[in-house]
Amino acid sequence: MHTKQIEMRTIETLTRHQRTPLQLSLLILLVITVLLGATAANAAIKTWSPTTGGAWTTAANWSPTGVPARGDAVIIDSDQSANITAVPTITLSDLTISGDCVLAAAVSGNTLTVTNSYSIAADDINTLGTTARRLAFTLNGTGTIDGIVLFDAGTTPRNFTVNGTLIVNPTGRIYDPNLTAGSV
Repeated sequence: MHTKQIEMRTIETLTRHQRTPLQLSLLILLVITVLLGATAANAAIKTWSPTTGGAWTTAANWSPTGVPARGDAVIIDSDQSANITAVPTITLSDLTISGDCVLAAAVSGNTLTVTNSYSIAADDINTLGTTARRLAFTLNGTGTIDGIVLFDAGTTPRNFTVNGTLIVNPTGRIYDPNLTAGSV
């Protein structure tokens, strides 16, 4: 009897050790899935609330309250009577513009990066940068321009970089309003 118990324990122990690599692989897969899901779950959708411009960095200017963080989606859905100022260097998942607005950098040369989608609705104008507060722009996803994008590059090069796909529909246009006609 004693010999059978030792044999059974040996077989059980071997079986456990044989399952360990599979269990470890499943555990690693589970951890990776949870971490990736947590990253996506932390992204928020932030909607600009005022119609009179204001500082990007003011928490009360956003709904829900709080300044957009890296990876958030931003919606500006109303015409602005003044500039949206103090735009930091930030990477957003999405930027949807369905109202006229000017985005002015906190420091001239800050970069606004969009990783998924950038869209400008028809009849709306999105101005990236102002004379004193220029903004570089990078699109790593898909952009759909049905309205107008004014890109104030100024005399110091500020890039409008597309690493993804940019679709400019017949109603859309992208240009630098300060360039002399025929200079490009």
